[in-house]
Amino acid sequence: HKATVSRILLILTKFGFLQRDKQTKKFRLGHAVWF
Repeated sequence: HKATVSRILLILTKFGFLQRDKQTKKFRLGHAVWF
């Protein structure tokens, strides 16, 4: 389901796991993810 995926993306972004590039509209790993 697309709604579920976008909701997960929003949650991950909210908690800092993902960051959304405002110019390219692409998601990348955020500062909360460490390798």
